[in-house]
Amino acid sequence: MHDDEGRAIVSRAVREYHEVVPVQLWDLDMLSDRAWRRWRSFSRRHGRRVSHAARVEDLAKGLRDAFEPDPRLVGREMVEYRALAEAVCVALRDAVEASTKDSGAVEGRSVE
Repeated sequence: MHDDEGRAIVSRAVREYHEVVPVQLWDLDMLSDRAWRRWRSFSRRHGRRVSHAARVEDLAKGLRDAFEPDPRLVGREMVEYRALAEAVCVALRDAVEASTKDSGAVEGRSVE
């Protein structure tokens, strides 16, 4: 997946999530950028064969770390970070699966 395409998918997922759960304090452009960067660095930090749930949790923690002054004090807000991370991960996974089907590529193609 090309960088521009991935950024657009993340941005769309963040904005769609924000329409359902509006959080006034989030800068949506910065949030989208952080989410895309965290997603792209996942393989380098964790290896390639990791579950969807692990990707969601990693993205949620990355967003928390980027936006919370003291991540240790985040309590119930992690539910929102996980829900947003799930929306982003599903959007990216679906885009990769659609791309794989369209191109006839080998299943399991990396998003990186």
